[in-house]
Parts: sequence; C-alpha cells; structure tokens
Amino acid sequence: NIRLCTVSQNMANVIGHKNNTSGFKGVHKVTRRYHTAWRAEITVQGKRHILGQRKNIEDAVRLYDDAARKYFVEFAKTNSPAS
Repeated sequence: NIRLCTVSQNMANVIGHKNNTSGFKGVHKVTRRYHTAWRAEITVQGKRHILGQRKNIEDAVRLYDDAARKYFVEFAKTNSPAS
C-alpha cells in the first residue's frame, strides 16, 4: 500500500505536533487582552497561510479542513474522523 508522492504531499498527510494544545491540526488559540479566538493556518509549499480567526473552535477546524482538501486533495489529513 505504497503510493508515489512528493515530500510536500507526504508532509501534508502527517498528524499534528505532540505539543498541540487545541487537539486539532492547523488550529491554535490566540489570546489577546480582551478576547480569545481560534486561528486556522496551513502551510503550502513552505508558505504559511493564515486562514482566519473564529470565536468557535469548530469553525476554525472547518476552515483548516476545507483548505487542506483544496490544497492537498487526496493527501489531505483533516481533523474529521472520515480522513
């Protein structure tokens, strides 16, 4: 069950870092003085893209998952259980 892919495609298919505090790939907490939000970001070909900030973690996760499917197609590792 080995498929040919580039290093970039292979890296798109990894799980999140072990020190991830949100529990979701591509999502982290942003705390400012008077508000807290969740930021979704993705790295594509070495460039980081900030997808946006949301008050709700589920919305930020959805942002990341949609972008991962768009950029990495079949190599996407999303946060949804189906992937």
